[in-house]
Amino acid sequence: MISYDTLIIGGGPAGMSAALFAQGDGLNFRLSEKGIPCQFVEETINTNFTNLENYLGLYDMDGTSVARIFRKHLEDRKIPLFHEEIKDIKPLDNLFCINSDKGEYMAKTIILATGTRPRELTIPGIENVLERVHYGINKDFSHYKNHVALVVGGRNSGAVTAVRLKEIGVNPIVIEKSSKSTAKTKYLEKLDELSIPLLTNANLEKIVGFRGIQEAHVTINNKLKIFNPIAIFGCIGYTPNNRIAVDLGLQLDKEGYIEVDRKMQTSMEGVYAAGDVNGGVKMIAVASGEGAIAEYYANGYVKLKWKEE
Repeated sequence: MISYDTLIIGGGPAGMSAALFAQGDGLNFRLSEKGIPCQFVEETINTNFTNLENYLGLYDMDGTSVARIFRKHLEDRKIPLFHEEIKDIKPLDNLFCINSDKGEYMAKTIILATGTRPRELTIPGIENVLERVHYGINKDFSHYKNHVALVVGGRNSGAVTAVRLKEIGVNPIVIEKSSKSTAKTKYLEKLDELSIPLLTNANLEKIVGFRGIQEAHVTINNKLKIFNPIAIFGCIGYTPNNRIAVDLGLQLDKEGYIEVDRKMQTSMEGVYAAGDVNGGVKMIAVASGEGAIAEYYANGYVKLKWKEE
């Protein structure tokens, strides 16, 4: 059976960074991703006012351009990306036995860089209109042009989503549960510039409809108002992709993020977690750095544990 020094799960900035450093350290590694590498970057940095601004050497770039550069870096270094879904990982005699949809293999260490996904709305009636409920704006929504859409969540992602919708001719209304939005000032100014309503102390209580949305019941300052949106966009934060961590029995925090120390070491020896999945600061620069840190200590662990081989 094939055996690797380290298995890196996740093709975002953290996983890619770990792979680059693993190559530099001469490790026998495998970079695994079930979807499109850096898709999250591409989806979340995608308006002319949310371009990457503070990554050293890369600035004023949209998500598509950033993702393309990251992918090309790996291609230029001839780092293979294994498109696979990890089904199961089991510790076995100081190793890990990995079962994926592409077969079985072994690894001495694991770096989890699985990121996060949008947190789903839990609203009565939402199960009947799932075709009109969206998370993210990575699809073509031009067919919603000239219609009202509700954006649930008034923080950064909600403001960005609303602006993108406005840019394609949709009429978004942002609703925020708290009394004040915590979105960046520049995002709030953009909402105001585009005359996009931001309703605070507002809560989506119920959705009426089947396949299509007939009514959306929203309480604003405890008073009911009924909207007739064509679609609803959920922007209420993110939740960690922690299935593998749960299966391994790793220590998680109360929100499900993987707990790590300064070495990115989890509660299980030989398993590291880098990037958004560990609940730290959610920035591309931070994820890239944590990927490098995780690889550094995984490399040291491999050399120490198997130094006699």
